[in-house]
Amino acid sequence: MNLKNIHQKMPQDIFLRVSKSYIVNTNYVESFDHHSIFVGGYEISLGEVYKKEFFSIYSGGTLNLE
Repeated sequence: MNLKNIHQKMPQDIFLRVSKSYIVNTNYVESFDHHSIFVGGYEISLGEVYKKEFFSIYSGGTLNLE
């Protein structure tokens, strides 16, 4: 089972794919910049393919899952 299949089985309103290697729980995103997401003291690189979706959800610097 690959990460894509795992992500499809997770609640889409909570878990967000941010790179080829990472899915993050949006409840734990502490901060972010144009290239990275910070979760639990860890820095996770934001993949180019996933940036548009991430920034549409976090428009204006706040979570917008509507």
